[in-house]
Amino acid sequence: MERGSLPATLDPQFPLLTRADKGRLHIWGYGGDDLHGHLTHVRHIADIWMALDAAGGD
Repeated sequence: MERGSLPATLDPQFPLLTRADKGRLHIWGYGGDDLHGHLTHVRHIADIWMALDAAGGD
């Protein structure tokens, strides 16, 4: 992921590093190797929701 392409890529501790999208399947990978990094996706739920909404579908 290019830094700045999504707000989640700018997180100073646990940035969004990788993303794979195929149809309605979305896999996002974040940096971090501790307990806080394990659940960083929860902090970015708004970004995830907007990406899913933009992807469309039923």
